[in-house]
Amino acid sequence: MQKDRLEVARLGVANNKNQQGFSLMELLAAMVIFLIVTASVWSLMEITRKSRTTTSERTELMKTIRAGFTQIGRDAFNAGYAYPVTTPVLLPDNKISGLIGVPNDFDTTRDTVPPVIAGRQITTNSFTGNKTDQVTFFYNDQTYNQDGSGVSQPLSISAPTIAAGATTYDSVTTSSSTSGLKVNDIVLLTGNTSNAIAVITNLVAGSPNSIRFGTGDVLGVNTPGTGSGNPLVNITGSCTLRRVVMVTYRVKSDGTLVRTVHGNDATVTVAAPSKDQPLVYNVEDMSVEYVLDNGTVSVNPTAGTDNTVGTADDIPSNSYKVRQVRVTLTVRSNQKDQKNQPYKLTMSSIFNTRNLGYSAA
Repeated sequence: MQKDRLEVARLGVANNKNQQGFSLMELLAAMVIFLIVTASVWSLMEITRKSRTTTSERTELMKTIRAGFTQIGRDAFNAGYAYPVTTPVLLPDNKISGLIGVPNDFDTTRDTVPPVIAGRQITTNSFTGNKTDQVTFFYNDQTYNQDGSGVSQPLSISAPTIAAGATTYDSVTTSSSTSGLKVNDIVLLTGNTSNAIAVITNLVAGSPNSIRFGTGDVLGVNTPGTGSGNPLVNITGSCTLRRVVMVTYRVKSDGTLVRTVHGNDATVTVAAPSKDQPLVYNVEDMSVEYVLDNGTVSVNPTAGTDNTVGTADDIPSNSYKVRQVRVTLTVRSNQKDQKNQPYKLTMSSIFNTRNLGYSAA
């Protein structure tokens, strides 16, 4: 019996030895391994999160810029549609330059209005302090006076009348309906030897109908009466009338890229002759380049060798030679990266000015 008790005690001691816990060193080693694995997994997850955030922000910026490019591309594509390119379109001196904020030309003669007007470094950007470019397009409004096939047709004008005196109206008459026209519409009058842009100030129904162009129009381009300053005096006999779209793409000082539509709206006024359609927000820069018919790339086609608009070596006719417009936008996000800097994306796109032709003159 005593022997059995001793054996049980011996076995109990052995079992107690086998049931001892981990040592401190073993616990420390396990904790270190756990921390290393956890840190590795967390780092991988953080990298994935940052990458996903960056990709998401870039995707949103890309969508935003592409939406802006889509609209610019449509107007660039239409630039010059049904617009005279062989005989100049005339306006009184420096009327358009003041309207869109580009430098005046160097002379005092009547201006020619090309389908594309470049604006180099016009508006100061509040984000960067740098100046952004702009571009203006002219083309026939394809929604006006459509025929059965949906094609815009010019209005036949039978009797242009140039009234004498500085305060009277110049007017044209037509037997066709003028119901598609409205006050403040920009129209292009095309004669046999001359073209002119004017803004409608009054419509008088009758037999025939009368379309009048008086002083005080919303764009300030009309110059009624006789005299060399009035482009309408050169249009005699029968002519045609088309409504013209005039749009400017520019970045406002707050970084908003807008499509500015000039005139063609009965609600605009002399104080506010244009309306802005916001396209892209938080734009840091917009630069525009022009490819001419000989392959030359220019930031301002009309600038001469001194690269300055408004000097005697300017070449206005170069605006008619534009064949492509290259637009580059840099846009920032409202979100910031790990360095507390806003996400940014720069994209460029090239637009063909289809209606200006492709072969060198």
